[in-house]
Amino acid sequence: MVVVGGSIPLAPTKFNDVSYLKNGFPNLYIKKRTMELSAVLTPAPEGGYVAFNPETGTTTQGETIEEAITNLCEASELYLEEFPLDIIVRPLLTTFEVTKYA
Repeated sequence: MVVVGGSIPLAPTKFNDVSYLKNGFPNLYIKKRTMELSAVLTPAPEGGYVAFNPETGTTTQGETIEEAITNLCEASELYLEEFPLDIIVRPLLTTFEVTKYA
């Protein structure tokens, strides 16, 4: 999502329960909770993208947007394994201006 000017209040993070078959056994399921997190992507000067997740503070990069988001998902999952978060409120995304000195 690209935002130019103004601010966007984001909704609280969603938690979802997803069931997975364990080892192909039809009666044995594992419940896995999923979370919807934020991603801030910026073009890197050397090419590719830097991806940042404000809820966890994880940052990563990728050559494409898809790769950057995939890497951010992996980094955020690893972070959350060590530092679980029960409730996450999404940050407020806004823009501001500063004086440019050349």
